Amino acid sequence: MIVENTQLRVGVDFFKKDEGFDFLKKVEFLDFSKKMVLAESVNGVVCVTLSREMKGRFVGLWNPSINMWKAVWLLERRLECDVVERMSVGLGFDEVKWDFRIVRIVPVLRPPDFKEYSCSRVEVYSVDRDSLKDNGKKAVIPFWPKLPNCNFVVDGVPYWVGVDECLEDMKEFCPYRREMLGRIDPCSGLYKKVEYPDHVKNECTLVHPVKLKDFVVVLIQSPGEYANPMVDLYVLDVKASVWTKLHTIGPLPFDGLRIHRCFNTGEIVLETWEGDLPADRVPFFCDPETGDVLYNNAMDALLPLWYESYSHVESLVAVKGMELISKEGKTKEKTKLRKKSLSLFT
Repeated sequence: MIVENTQLRVGVDFFKKDEGFDFLKKVEFLDFSKKMVLAESVNGVVCVTLSREMKGRFVGLWNPSINMWKAVWLLERRLECDVVERMSVGLGFDEVKWDFRIVRIVPVLRPPDFKEYSCSRVEVYSVDRDSLKDNGKKAVIPFWPKLPNCNFVVDGVPYWVGVDECLEDMKEFCPYRREMLGRIDPCSGLYKKVEYPDHVKNECTLVHPVKLKDFVVVLIQSPGEYANPMVDLYVLDVKASVWTKLHTIGPLPFDGLRIHRCFNTGEIVLETWEGDLPADRVPFFCDPETGDVLYNNAMDALLPLWYESYSHVESLVAVKGMELISKEGKTKEKTKLRKKSLSLFT
């Protein structure tokens, strides 16, 4: 099952006290659900955020199977150098304590003398304890996420694609920047960087980190010294931090190619097009073991929202504090009140 951004009609009471306000307002998801961003699904519970309107301050935990949800208001610990518009949220899970964890990465700019260097703060919210905390100095990491949501979750641990900002290069004021994966342990809040496997690059080479059958995988498109219609598939041994190449896929019969997701059953989702412009995108499935490529028009419904889609397994799990989604009607009076409330959060 693929979870897609869906309109909901849900009432939310926000108590906004971290910026000097002291009031209780009624807000419904119907007014801003079109701009929701999915931040993964764990044990049947979907994490939804509002990256633009509330910039990582509001998170919803929603189980569509039982029509229940929980609103989480993450009070800000805003520092002067926080880059609020670049906040990123991910969902994790502590199996020992059976506790859902919301991980928030807050990018931070250094003082003026260090403009070329940046880092982030890590905060972890425990759903069971209803509390948000960080690890002090250990919560500052040399990493900036690229998206407002984590890219995927494997074994309860969220992973982000981002930019590495190496601390050792601070002396030369010339940070070494490169794309990589960053993972945050939802139990300890500790950060670990995951560098991509070594590979030969050409002008067409692209690296696509994805989740495949509960493994961290990278798909290296057009590997080698020269441009080619091939894809190399590497899988990560998380404990040993070692990449192993499992498959070389191709040659693929497409001029344009973009890799988005993998299904839990193993198929890779490809978007293809002819010519120079990806205007008419067509979805295909690719079996990495056989190299077979199959067209499936049922996937057209998700275009162009693949970047907001995750594999989802249904469950009857109810998080502590979840409530039934309301089905209240929409009136002009309520609409004015909701719009007025929303304007205070943006």
